[in-house]
Amino acid sequence: MHHEPSRTEQHDWETWYEDEAVESMPWFLRELDQDFDQSLKELQINGQRRALDLGSGPGTQAIQLADRGFRVTGVDISPTAVRKASERARREGKKVEFLQDDILHTRLNGRRFEVVVDRGCFHTLPLESRPVYVKTVSALLEDQGVLLLKCFSHLQPGTDGPYRLTPDEVREQFGKDFEILSLRDSIFLGNHKPPPKALYAILRKRQ
Repeated sequence: MHHEPSRTEQHDWETWYEDEAVESMPWFLRELDQDFDQSLKELQINGQRRALDLGSGPGTQAIQLADRGFRVTGVDISPTAVRKASERARREGKKVEFLQDDILHTRLNGRRFEVVVDRGCFHTLPLESRPVYVKTVSALLEDQGVLLLKCFSHLQPGTDGPYRLTPDEVREQFGKDFEILSLRDSIFLGNHKPPPKALYAILRKRQ
């Protein structure tokens, strides 16, 4: 599997999206991630809720959320990823707002969302950047808003790709600002075989 650079390294992400077809990327998944789908149903989060897709990349997760009636904003640090995701949404007739943004230096200040989904953004950030992410996402969420987080697991062999996280690290990073409703093992479905091992967390913003 390719090495994924830190999300703060815009040039590397931009080069990736300029040079490769998004459909061939390891994390490409046309359908809504099964963990997100299940959680949204269980939590009864639906309808015209405002949703933010962090590190939206190919845009498929944001488009799938829009297809379910959400008012979706998708952000990515790569302008080319944003352009390609916008083109995909137009082709599929889905209304999604795609913006170039860096979660560590966000321009979304003042906006609020009821649900944030992250399928591969947080786990690209080095340790020293993670508190900024947590505070920023908390500020972007409405009271009692929910973050659905999927990241690489410490159970994934090797060192290629993003940082691995343990359940304790997730609890340590998020426990002060979020109530951890669920934290369990999962997988990243996509083009990589076998699917990488993941941690999946449902986190509710503390009041």
